[in-house]
Amino acid sequence: MDPQMEIVNYVSFLRNIKATPNNVLEIGTAVGMLQKAAGHQEEQINGILLKQIMKQIQVGTKKVFKDKFIWDINDLIKVIEIEATHLSKITELKFMGCVMSPIMAFSTLRLFDVIRSSVNKLSNIE
Repeated sequence: MDPQMEIVNYVSFLRNIKATPNNVLEIGTAVGMLQKAAGHQEEQINGILLKQIMKQIQVGTKKVFKDKFIWDINDLIKVIEIEATHLSKITELKFMGCVMSPIMAFSTLRLFDVIRSSVNKLSNIE
C-alpha cells in the first residue's frame, strides 16, 4: 500500500474514534518518521492529500487540550539508559527501538511546541 494512504487511513481511523487533534498530529508524525526510517521517499509519504488532511486537523488544535502522555520523557530515557548498559547483549531490533524511540519522542515534543506557537500566532491575529 502507498505510504501516504496508510497514514491517511490511520488518521481517518483516529478521527473516527474521537482522538484529539493533538494526538492525531503526534501519531501521524510518528508514523511518517517510521516510514522514512523504512526507506520511503518524502514525496511518497507527504503528498497533497495528507497535507490537506493535516491542515484540517491543525485547525482543531486552536483550542487548548490537556493531553496526558502515556510515557513521560524521563521514563523513556531511563529505559534507554538501562538498555545502553548492556549494549553488546541486545538484539539489533532492540537497538533500533532504542534509536527510534528518542527520535520519535523528541520530534513529537518539538512538533507540540511548533503547533503551540502556531496557535498562539493565530489567536493573536484574531
